[in-house]
Amino acid sequence: HASVLDIAQLRLGHDARSQIQDRVVELSRPPRCSEVGWRKRIRKAVDGLKTDVIVFHDHRHAEDVLDALPEGFPAMNILHLDRPDEDYDARIRTLAGRVRGFPCVSPTVLKRAEKIVGTQARFLPLGIDIPAQAPIRPQGRPIRAIYVGRVVQEQKRILDLIPFAEALDGRATVDVYGDGSAMPELRERALPGVTLHGAVSHEDVLEAMKAADVLLLFSEYEGLPLVLLEACARGVVPLVTDIRSGIGDLLTHGENALLFPVGEPVQASEILKDIQQWDRLQGGARAVGERYALGTCMATYARWMQDLSVRPHPLSKRMSARPRGRAWLRDHLPVK
Repeated sequence: HASVLDIAQLRLGHDARSQIQDRVVELSRPPRCSEVGWRKRIRKAVDGLKTDVIVFHDHRHAEDVLDALPEGFPAMNILHLDRPDEDYDARIRTLAGRVRGFPCVSPTVLKRAEKIVGTQARFLPLGIDIPAQAPIRPQGRPIRAIYVGRVVQEQKRILDLIPFAEALDGRATVDVYGDGSAMPELRERALPGVTLHGAVSHEDVLEAMKAADVLLLFSEYEGLPLVLLEACARGVVPLVTDIRSGIGDLLTHGENALLFPVGEPVQASEILKDIQQWDRLQGGARAVGERYALGTCMATYARWMQDLSVRPHPLSKRMSARPRGRAWLRDHLPVK
């Protein structure tokens, strides 16, 4: 069951957050709440926000929430992962009859989605804040690597950090920001040069990136990690697995990133022994991040939201073409 009604999930600055505090609703299902009562709570929250379009980040939330709303309520479901899972594909295929669009975070995710939902899919990347300039990093010290994300083995392969760290031989330090089921094992190993910070705020992560040289990812598959874009925009060079989505779409070994095969963490540590043209790598990484400015990406979302809120669903004749109210994004990101 959905624990949160995911009206919108944007990475906003402090000023923007303060402007919309009265429009943020957390909707949790109380114990012993009946199905009918739960649906009434969802419907009340959506009506109270005068919602034009609901943006889902998880198809499981979409199924719960849409069950509570009139058929044809305008909604989109963001597809984040190039996930090798037939059950996942089947659920997205079923959801295609209930939402009007599937924003895809990378070209690879788009190609996969087009095979399932056709023209309902569109490449719409999420954006990031671009710093005015990348930090200047001192020379002559050990390389500082950073990992940010869920500390789990499934998908993230975080236990590859163990052989990676053991093979570093003092060439680099690693700071891990995040938490998850694999954290107890990492703490027990007490890896040399590795500091486990646990879960921290987004602001703390961005501050830590100022002192980092390399971003680590051991993932088996991804979509387009926002942390990858945030690191690139700050001149932090990705040292990441050579996978299709996100990384394969954007990065080239030796130009803007350092790539290694999935499941080969020792090879990743060897790459750090002899890095050529460090300035070129940092500049190339920053150029990648700068292509995903938050304002540009959110304006694209706003245009599609406005379109989806007034046109009929492609798979249903029972959809209302009349919008329900003023969308927040339409007010704050004017569409020309």
